[in-house]
Amino acid sequence: IVLLMIFQAGNNLIQQGFEEAGAYEGMSFELSKLGKAPKLEHEVSLIENKGDLKAFIPIIERCFDFTKVAAELYIDIFEKHFDNPNIRHYKIEKEGKVVAMGSLFYDKQVCGFYNLGVLPEYRNQGLATAMQTFRLQEAKAMGAKTAVLQASSMANKLDKEVGFEPKLMFTAYQKKP
Repeated sequence: IVLLMIFQAGNNLIQQGFEEAGAYEGMSFELSKLGKAPKLEHEVSLIENKGDLKAFIPIIERCFDFTKVAAELYIDIFEKHFDNPNIRHYKIEKEGKVVAMGSLFYDKQVCGFYNLGVLPEYRNQGLATAMQTFRLQEAKAMGAKTAVLQASSMANKLDKEVGFEPKLMFTAYQKKP
């Protein structure tokens, strides 16, 4: 019955002028299983200055296919919540430029992993693995028991390699233009 209701909900959205925007796999990582922090190949650092969030705009544009205006609005939201100690943003720099990003949102012993992005010309160099590994250690240090994420098709293999376990599949919908 539940699967039928989900199928009908998707059909109802399509009839209301929405279209499928992608399929995602919900995954989790029980942090009690996390081993000792490995030595990372790349340095991951916390964004400590609100103004430094602007360096994420090119990554958001190129990795998430956002327009510049949409990326700037996204950063505005980050800036409004910058002083919340349960929301953290991380970066990896190469040659003085921010080339990878990731965020953590902590609440009630659960850490959500969001915004993993690596500029295309820096991919396949272990940056995303370093970011995920670092964030797992940070989540555990914050007191989280579980880390969760919504894996894109691009990051799905990586997330499984670092220890996330698939829990569910879901489809995202967007209003047709």
